[in-house]
Amino acid sequence: MSNDERARIVGGFVDELNQAWRRAAAGSYRRVHRLSERLYERQPSNSPMQVLTPSTISRNLAGQRRGLPSWPWVFSLVIVLRTAAANNGVPRDAVGTVEEWKARYEAAEGALYELGRRGRPGHEPGTAASARADMDLLAAADGIDALTWWHACRHVVPEWFRTYLSLEPAASHVRTYETQYIPGLLQTEAYARASMRPDDGCLWKLSDEDLELRVELRMRRQRILERPDGPTLWAIIDETALRRRMGDAATMRGQLRHLIEMSEHDNVAAVQVVPFTSSGGGHAAAGGPITLLRFRERQLNDMIYLEHPTDAIYLDDPANVGHYALVLGRLAVEAHRPSASIDFLHKILADT
Repeated sequence: MSNDERARIVGGFVDELNQAWRRAAAGSYRRVHRLSERLYERQPSNSPMQVLTPSTISRNLAGQRRGLPSWPWVFSLVIVLRTAAANNGVPRDAVGTVEEWKARYEAAEGALYELGRRGRPGHEPGTAASARADMDLLAAADGIDALTWWHACRHVVPEWFRTYLSLEPAASHVRTYETQYIPGLLQTEAYARASMRPDDGCLWKLSDEDLELRVELRMRRQRILERPDGPTLWAIIDETALRRRMGDAATMRGQLRHLIEMSEHDNVAAVQVVPFTSSGGGHAAAGGPITLLRFRERQLNDMIYLEHPTDAIYLDDPANVGHYALVLGRLAVEAHRPSASIDFLHKILADT
């Protein structure tokens, strides 16, 4: 992918944000920060609204990011700018509606996806060969050891999961939705062990030693969150996974406490809970667990990983990635906001 073309797309979108800022006569970054705090408190619990910090505003509007700002951040800025405009006697729509900005954002995302696809000659996205080609690029960039760290345990790793174990450490962003289990990157050792015993139909073939090896492998996966250059994790968890007991009550209490603690981790952008009372639009569309991987290497498209009990699907064509990114966005809206999700976890912990 051409760096100039990527910069043009991202820069064009950032320029539009700056124009909206000027139309709204928004004032200083600190003023917008304070207004975002007030608006955040008034939003419903399922709103993607965020508090806009001066440092993030400065970084995003100065075009210091390689990619687009996140949609929740853009959504929040648009809400704040529309309010600032009204406070300053400027028509709100001079800034643009949320729907208009969503269309602009999706157009920019689509253009970046298309650039990524065209920038890989001879690469047919959405195929097994595509995933192997991605791994070849990553091996050249990060070294083959980064892709084969799990090989000592390969006899306990399903073949369809091996590609994911190689791709995950190379991601700059991991966004995941889980329906039945706590996401693997956020599991405690006790929970991991308990979750593997009853539900993996192949485990009866494993010795106790191999079972412990699989648990160890899952714990080693989590080390990517400790790396200075590790990925940012955004986890959306269905309430079913929190209510479904794995092991004894002490195991579940430990897992819930761990989720609350990890929500404050530097590399965890958010932990959100989709409650049983969700309206169900994006929730129903999800159908099962979804993981989106975004890579540091510019040659690589985002990838969607869909796991099933006995196999998995890897998708990197723009149409499918765009669809599942939209589903994840809907789920984030349906879920409790991050702060409300932590309160919700505390309530479940008290009942466990």
